[in-house]
Amino acid sequence: MRSFPELSNEFRVELLSDEETGRDRCVVIAEAATGAMGGTMAESLGKKLRVALQVTPEVEIRAPGSFERTTFKAQRFVDLRNPERQEAGEK
Repeated sequence: MRSFPELSNEFRVELLSDEETGRDRCVVIAEAATGAMGGTMAESLGKKLRVALQVTPEVEIRAPGSFERTTFKAQRFVDLRNPERQEAGEK
């Protein structure tokens, strides 16, 4: 993320379950740097992450200041998948 000067240092990765297919989804939400809202940032970031991680995430770019600023370490990875499925030991 930090290799994109168009993005701030704020980002979050959310793991979700698709209700229809049951497949897991990875959504990367990144905050644009001040004055850097552009049309191709999400596509460029998605391609770079796919090459580096061998995973194709969905990418959302939010406006500058969208993320709440905290004085402690931000939670970057959030698992929002179906908790019943996780308890059953499925991956």
